[in-house]
Amino acid sequence: METTTSTTRTYRHFFIVALLCLSAGVWIGHLGLWSYLLPEHLKDILPFRMLRAMHVTLVVAWIFAAAIGGVYHYIQKETQGNYKPILLKIHLWGYVLLGGIILLSYFLNRYGGREYWAFPPPLAIGIAVLWLLFAWNTFKAAWNYKQEKCLLEWPLYLWMWATGILFFLYTFTEVYLWTLPFFGKTVLRDITVQWKAYGSLVGSWNMMVYGTALYLATRPEAFRSYACSKTAYALYLIGLANLIMGWAHHIYPVPTYQWIKTLAYFISMTELIVLGKLLWDWYRFPPRFQGPSPYRYYLIGGDIWVFLNLLLAIAISIPAVNLYAHGTHLVVAHSMGTTIGINTHILLASLFYISEPLLSEHQRRRSITFFYLFNIGLIIFWLGLIVAGFHESPLIGNPTTPHIKYLPQSNQWMWVVLIASIPIAIAITGITTILIKRLLNAVS
Repeated sequence: METTTSTTRTYRHFFIVALLCLSAGVWIGHLGLWSYLLPEHLKDILPFRMLRAMHVTLVVAWIFAAAIGGVYHYIQKETQGNYKPILLKIHLWGYVLLGGIILLSYFLNRYGGREYWAFPPPLAIGIAVLWLLFAWNTFKAAWNYKQEKCLLEWPLYLWMWATGILFFLYTFTEVYLWTLPFFGKTVLRDITVQWKAYGSLVGSWNMMVYGTALYLATRPEAFRSYACSKTAYALYLIGLANLIMGWAHHIYPVPTYQWIKTLAYFISMTELIVLGKLLWDWYRFPPRFQGPSPYRYYLIGGDIWVFLNLLLAIAISIPAVNLYAHGTHLVVAHSMGTTIGINTHILLASLFYISEPLLSEHQRRRSITFFYLFNIGLIIFWLGLIVAGFHESPLIGNPTTPHIKYLPQSNQWMWVVLIASIPIAIAITGITTILIKRLLNAVS
């Protein structure tokens, strides 16, 4: 009993850390938009480079912490596996300490990394060690389930979590191959490996998030068997193929082998199967809200954003469109649609599912109100980025045209994006405040 209470308290601490990262990340992203639009006025006070790095780090930290806490919680519930409380606490406080060091490095103007990992490369060792600890804890607990059933009888969400954990370790290693001279000193090889690695890296944590969505979607007793159905496994294999090879649409502009680009196009178009299945399920089983249950609202919100973002992802994967879209805010719209539209909705649904017994009727209704405010702001934000990307796209089609010619047109729409980020930030603050209060009361 003592072990169970201690591990449950640690899960909830992971959730609190995640929610703090989400709220801070959204507001810093809002400040980053001000710095992007008014660089001459804010470059000395709030430099865009620092704000962008902090925003990306905090949002990725939100996704990781919420997904990790959820996986720990659901596997414990599913398999009755016993964790060692001390290992969970080491993981939690190691996560907080490393995150603090990374943010401090940005304040001190210490960079050196790339994309999502802009911090000095030696700090990546800490991330790898913590992820290995996560893998050890998770697979050790899941072993109890293997003792009772064949591996092929695992519910699909267990396979998705396992796939995400293992592929993250592999792709995270690829991300840092640029530190080796064989890769880093050859431009073509460096670009190809980096774009490949980051595409697969996102796929690895998406697999963990989507596994969480499947777990939540199959909680009603009538849908439990879906997690072991042939249809679910077929869709999983499509997702796995996209994780392994779907990244290659990022390298259309790179002069590499044509068969890689052709295969990438074919695999990226298999997402049409997922889109078709999604639409068919909506037709057969139209979503129904059963009373003021926030987790159902946020889960269906994630489903809607899967549909919207799939449309955009399929469009920008077409080679002729990709030629104009690559390097513009169209790609940023796709990224925001994934991280904020899909992942954040699913992870908030997970936290509301876990916290629902702790919420009052008033808090449930407020959470649903914030859901609508969040999505109104988000759809305007997303469309603003798409239109801004269209204004920038002639630059890609005509590389000799100065970027400054298209920047004023793009910036007009970026002001729309800035304004739309305000209701998003207010809604996220309201949501996180409700959840953190409930979780703090639960662990006290």
